[in-house]
Amino acid sequence: MTKRKLFDQDPKLIERWVRLRISSFASPIARFYMRPILYLREKKRIREIEKSVDSTLLLIARCKEEGYSDTLVVANAALYLLLAELDIAMIKVDALTHPHAWKRKLYIRIFILTAFERDINHVFGRSFRSSIERLGCEPSLMEGLTSELREFRKTHDKLQYRYKYYRDKTIAHRGSDAISTHKAIKQLREKDFIQSVAEVYPSIEGVLNCVAQILVKHGNVEAFRKLSSNQKKS
Repeated sequence: MTKRKLFDQDPKLIERWVRLRISSFASPIARFYMRPILYLREKKRIREIEKSVDSTLLLIARCKEEGYSDTLVVANAALYLLLAELDIAMIKVDALTHPHAWKRKLYIRIFILTAFERDINHVFGRSFRSSIERLGCEPSLMEGLTSELREFRKTHDKLQYRYKYYRDKTIAHRGSDAISTHKAIKQLREKDFIQSVAEVYPSIEGVLNCVAQILVKHGNVEAFRKLSSNQKKS
């Protein structure tokens, strides 16, 4: 499949096509061929995420200026998810296709640190739940968000279980046994990385879609006016 024909396909087909060739990344020729394809694909994704980050930052600034504390909590949660997506998108290409094996594994270690250290409960805990309740979200949206957060936590727990050994051994060289650290780094595989990314993206996007629905309904000027009396009391 040529690059032109590949990018004419559905994004899900592209993702499947890439996964089918993950086993070939051991070949320098395969990595050389895949690198520009993945780069162009992620470049578009990064541009879209950065636009969303900029829009969310504007909303956060507006909330702070006007004193809309509950909408601010929701916008902060959206920014948290967007930054996680941006981090992964930034390192994905190099983790899979960089010509130097040590750099590929270094980017995978960055992913492990990013995925492992996320404080989900702190961002989506009691304060977040109280805020969306005060915003008057309908029960169906609340149920959908609860379901997506449950899947998000499951994915996070799975990543922690999968990478705990590597996190303890390879992040900042935590142990004194350098031989063991080197062995653990060498064991990191691109195949496991792409599987993890394939699990992380849907879980992030599921929650982000629900949060975005809340912001669409409560992040505009009219909603700001309606929410003024409630939020400024909180």
